[in-house]
Amino acid sequence: MIKVARDVALTRINGFTTPPLPDFIMGTLDILERYSRGAMGRRQALAALRMGERDCPCLLRLLGGAGLPIPTAAEDELRHLASLLAAILETPDRTI
Repeated sequence: MIKVARDVALTRINGFTTPPLPDFIMGTLDILERYSRGAMGRRQALAALRMGERDCPCLLRLLGGAGLPIPTAAEDELRHLASLLAAILETPDRTI
């Protein structure tokens, strides 16, 4: 009963009504926690919650409502991507 109450509470965040949350074996909060930790990708989380690609803002609201951080790439990966972007921007024949 507590899980159902939490799921119902998560459907109303910031004045927006989100689609009804499913009752899966894993549970909605478990899915959100796995996504937040990076153990599950965005598309996997959306599929597990029976949401479409256009529901990504809703997924972010659910994370915020559950008090979970938005997942980010690892720091090493972010540094690598930043160096790639810097190299692209320094190339004189770039086309953007």
